[in-house]
Amino acid sequence: MIFEAIIQFLKYILGVYPIARLQKNFNVKGFLPNDKYKNKVWFCIFIFVIHGAIAQTETPASAPVEHAPVVDTRANEPVRIFSMRVPFRISPIASNHEILFDYHSGNTWNPSGVLEYPDAIEPYLLDPWNATYHPSYDQATHRYQLYSADGVIRSATITYTRKTSVHGELYASINANMLVGGGSFIDAIVSDRAIEGFDKMIHNENAYRILDGFNLAEMKFTDREGRTLEVKPRAIHMGTMDAGYRHFFDIIRSAKHKLLWTLNIDAQVGVPLNRAREYLSAGVLIGSAITKQVTKNYGITLAVGYVAQHDKMVRIRQENFDFNYTDVVTGYRFLLGHNFDFKNHKRVTIGIEMQGMTTPVSTKERVQTYLNPEDIGIKTNYIPEYWTPQNPIPVTNQRRAARGLISGSEYLALNFSYRFGRADRSSTIMFYLQDDWTIKDVLSLVSSELNNAQDFGVGIKLIRLIP
Repeated sequence: MIFEAIIQFLKYILGVYPIARLQKNFNVKGFLPNDKYKNKVWFCIFIFVIHGAIAQTETPASAPVEHAPVVDTRANEPVRIFSMRVPFRISPIASNHEILFDYHSGNTWNPSGVLEYPDAIEPYLLDPWNATYHPSYDQATHRYQLYSADGVIRSATITYTRKTSVHGELYASINANMLVGGGSFIDAIVSDRAIEGFDKMIHNENAYRILDGFNLAEMKFTDREGRTLEVKPRAIHMGTMDAGYRHFFDIIRSAKHKLLWTLNIDAQVGVPLNRAREYLSAGVLIGSAITKQVTKNYGITLAVGYVAQHDKMVRIRQENFDFNYTDVVTGYRFLLGHNFDFKNHKRVTIGIEMQGMTTPVSTKERVQTYLNPEDIGIKTNYIPEYWTPQNPIPVTNQRRAARGLISGSEYLALNFSYRFGRADRSSTIMFYLQDDWTIKDVLSLVSSELNNAQDFGVGIKLIRLIP
């Protein structure tokens, strides 16, 4: 009964019920994804973040040092929307029980998708893009996997956490996903037009996206036997039901030096609720965080985490589609958080995170991911080094699927959170934004096309404590 109620709630949040009902209930009729609406959204976020500064007062010197919160959500990568989530917490919940709701909308325009699985007897090439022989797709369908995705993925997650000791807690969560075109007002900030408008401002227009059409909704996977799995628009696709235990260790907790240093270990399992996955997954995450209270009103948090996850732990069903997932994937998390404390224990936190995971469908040892589209039977005059906005080449879905490769998933996230009072009895609301920047992008300030993360994502997280 409870499980069905949660499913219905997820469906409502994701937009299965008529938008007219949403407009009626929340009086939002007439709100369109135009410039005026987007300006209102950003203005509201700005006012929300600086609200406490108007009535700032000193925090009592005896207040304990507290870590900054983390986004604790993964970008909606198309090849992982059916997979176990990877939670990242750096401090235990402040009450006996916690209920967390996360709503996430991410734009996925990901033409990455040709993977070549060479025969075992073939040598591994350090420069496979210069290989002279590739059999066509018609001649060797088992050798290749094709994939394409375009649209906005809405995701809703509900998590319940129960404290078992001062430093230990159990948690369980369930998530669901939906693919849409992105034309609705609730997806305005991550729509194709919004992204292209931003790219135009920074002189980084994407000729592929412009020619391919805005607000499409498609996601297709073709396995090495030529069979296709398609994600239908506006259909609910359940992700996983996850459960785990995390424990925290205090390395340093010094009131005198206003310093807190902790270590955390997290173990969890994920049961897929969809036909795209055949195996139960299990993973372990190790993280550490250090927070220094610089002044009575300001503190800074640095945190890092590393995860290793086995995606084929136990087979729970037999399906016909071959995703050929790798056995183990790994990932990392970095966080830099700034905490601003105000009167009545209110707190505003501004954080920036860098996250990444290896791709679940390829490894350097067994997949060559640079192909000439002509070699697998895709006829095109596509020449990457000569593609320019001034001299564009017409794009089709096949050409789009062949122009890039899946190498991994990395993204940058910026979050703003507001706690309404004491840590052990007040709710927290968080807004976050995500962009598919890799570490290479950050260091070189150039964009990488070999990233499976969503183009742009936004979300809101609500945390409610229960004594």
